[in-house]
Amino acid sequence: MRKPKFFFMLLLVCFFYSCASAPRFNPGEEEGIEFSLLPDGGLVYFWVDANAGRPLIEHLFFEDDIDKDTSNILDRTNSIAAVLFPEEESEDERTYYLAAFGNYPRSMANMSFTFSRDWKTQRSSTGNRYWYSRSTEMSLALANNLALVSDRDPFLAPLISASGQSSVIPPEDFIDFRRGRALAAWLGDPVDFIDGFFESMGLPIRLPAEEIFIGITKLPESLWEISIHVKTPSERDARTLQAGFNIAMLFLRRAQDIELANPFIMDLFFSNPLEQSEEFLIFSSPSMDLDRVALLFGLF
Repeated sequence: MRKPKFFFMLLLVCFFYSCASAPRFNPGEEEGIEFSLLPDGGLVYFWVDANAGRPLIEHLFFEDDIDKDTSNILDRTNSIAAVLFPEEESEDERTYYLAAFGNYPRSMANMSFTFSRDWKTQRSSTGNRYWYSRSTEMSLALANNLALVSDRDPFLAPLISASGQSSVIPPEDFIDFRRGRALAAWLGDPVDFIDGFFESMGLPIRLPAEEIFIGITKLPESLWEISIHVKTPSERDARTLQAGFNIAMLFLRRAQDIELANPFIMDLFFSNPLEQSEEFLIFSSPSMDLDRVALLFGLF
């Protein structure tokens, strides 16, 4: 994950309130509707519960060194939806887009972009105004309950189409999947993702993935669990793949060169027996601390 950019996003996304306009939006209207603010074509889509995921946010993006002002910002944030895009050669391509939801009153305007040499107001081709920082290559548009952040014009994202349909709709079962989790994500190209894991270990394993969900759940004693749910074409496929995969795991654990594989990936896929629920295969990590969890974000 592009950690420096996300550090600045989460630090600034809610800190300033300005006269720059942003779309009116009520994330409580319908579950999952917050993703309609994100552009399509992403590599991975994230949702974060800012309360349950607070230790995760502080560790990943602030290295556990968080000041009072930033802590107050996170106190006012309810949830975050974000998307990362593949890094393209073209400088015109967007690499991330983030929408944060919370309570950001006008009283937080004491520190205004107006007095910053770095932040300048820009006018979108849509006619809306937003702030742009040359040093961080960040664009920011704000409203009382919503902040939009990107490295390009935040108003050029396909928010809601003329037909009224969301530009991005979460996959079926994702809303149920994210319940009770601090962070949940789905992959834009699940086949490349899962095959890339196994190829990196030199393993000739292929899974016919239709969807991949990734979840992080908080456990007691400051520990966390990562789970990966892979949707296969049918329940029968899932049962067959589960049996074959668990047999393969027995041989892999005895392989002489298994220690050469990425140990974190080994924890994700091979520490616990593969489970099956209807058409889903479920990989679960052992409990781990935040330092280990952070390794997951280096895979994107």
